Amino acid sequence: MRLGKAVKKTIKKKTAAKGEPEKKKRGRPAGSKGKEKKPKPQKVKKKTAPKEAKEAEPGKPLKFTYFSVMAKGLQPVLCLEVGGVPFTGGAVEDWKALKPTTPFGQLPLLEDETAGVAMAQSVAICNYIGKKAGSLGATDAEFALSQMLMQEAEDLYNLMQKFVATKFVPIDNEKKQGLEGFKNFVDETFPKHAKALEALLKGKKFTKSGTTVGELYLFGMLHQMVLVEEKCLDSTPELQAFYQGLLKNSKVQLVLDGSSAYGKWDQYFVAP
Repeated sequence: MRLGKAVKKTIKKKTAAKGEPEKKKRGRPAGSKGKEKKPKPQKVKKKTAPKEAKEAEPGKPLKFTYFSVMAKGLQPVLCLEVGGVPFTGGAVEDWKALKPTTPFGQLPLLEDETAGVAMAQSVAICNYIGKKAGSLGATDAEFALSQMLMQEAEDLYNLMQKFVATKFVPIDNEKKQGLEGFKNFVDETFPKHAKALEALLKGKKFTKSGTTVGELYLFGMLHQMVLVEEKCLDSTPELQAFYQGLLKNSKVQLVLDGSSAYGKWDQYFVAP
């Protein structure tokens, strides 16, 4: 017996309502698990041992250039040698050619090729050396004292330029103050400075190490004064002890006798 179309439609609806599956549609129904595609296995990179870091190449030695006389060149070389900073250099060979390349058209000149530095001015140079050598002073107080000693040494140098003959300028030159001016400097002016320095001493040193850049700078100026007037420190025994202590330092001796990388020195200030 054949069912009518209306009856067939009614049956179809009822069966669908009971959950009977309809015709399968192409594609995966939303939320259906189905067969998941297996992910492709990733290639595991072989672990390689890390490359050993190359050791940092040591920087090139500093280069210090000045003239053959002590003057403003002795102090930086003392700071280099005693501070253990590798350096090369020596007296300038062609000053005419070098002069235009310097910061102020003068010497000394310190070059640090590794850092791209070319600098003038002896006090600034010694401070740069001190930064590398760790000889600026262990404390703020030592740093301050070291800087003060350098400036005092500069004052002494300027006084010596005024009153003491040099290798190039005799005592009777108009730039000097004659024999009377020299005698007054040795007997009165210099002793006042020496006593003021002695008052700052702590035993035979100014600082714990005794080799800050300021102490070495001062020593260099005192040494040049002693070469002119051997007894100039007799009235200040403690300052004399400071001077003698550094004079016995083996590295100081290397500089003074011309055995350092800089080479030989000529005396700049001379007795009249």
